Amino acid sequence: MDHAPADLSALTVAVIGGGVMGGTLFRAILAVDDPGVAGAVVAETHAGRRADLLEDVAGLVAGRDVRATEDALEAARGADVVVLAVKPQDARATLASIAGELGPRTLLLSICAGLSTATLEGWVPRAYASSGGCRTLPPGSVRGRPPCAPDPPPTRLISTWSSDCWVAPVSSSR
Repeated sequence: MDHAPADLSALTVAVIGGGVMGGTLFRAILAVDDPGVAGAVVAETHAGRRADLLEDVAGLVAGRDVRATEDALEAARGADVVVLAVKPQDARATLASIAGELGPRTLLLSICAGLSTATLEGWVPRAYASSGGCRTLPPGSVRGRPPCAPDPPPTRLISTWSSDCWVAPVSSSR
């Protein structure tokens, strides 16, 4: 089964958690300057951090829908790629809160520190785990790694954010 988003010319990415790692990926997503990335949204509970993230990417948003919200569910709604970048103790509840927004062509990437693939697979609905499972991106591989590759498809685009990156296909009956 092909889990790539149907329309690569209008890819939307949601980053759930705008801390150090999530914020780094949010910035990198926009810095890649891929015309296929039509939009990016970051969900962050701290208002000051949301404002800082939007200020950081102000010069990178031309022609793209770039937003920040405090609501993870709102961020995940309609996203083609969802990056889970929350504290490990919040990952289970966060996954549960956004599960209904993850469709059959949604790609899921977890960068939660210290959580094994098996743990994450146990927290997502069986359909998600059986469609390709949950994988993790080692936290140290996010920091200080500049994006590259000017015009990649989604899985290559995501791997440009980190060479250690893995993207999990997520399916549901949406």
